[in-house]
Amino acid sequence: MDVYTAFRDVSGVAVPTPILSVTAEREDAMYVDWDEGPRVVIDDFEAIYLLGETGEAQAITLPDEDPAFANFAPRRSKDQSRSPVDLQQN
Repeated sequence: MDVYTAFRDVSGVAVPTPILSVTAEREDAMYVDWDEGPRVVIDDFEAIYLLGETGEAQAITLPDEDPAFANFAPRRSKDQSRSPVDLQQN
């Protein structure tokens, strides 16, 4: 999950900017103490965030590839293995 907020650029235009990126597996979530504070919960997962000196969220750079999809290979049904032209003919 990526969380964005708007930061203003030098011209005053609001630019959507990522401030938090969290990768969580359902299995891992079962063992999190959800009664803890938000930062403790976020730190139980694979999280990317940056806080300023007074605790305010800072802009982050998202990874090139989402870690959750790094080893993901989608399954194909029989119809997906054929070309769009083949599918139109049926």
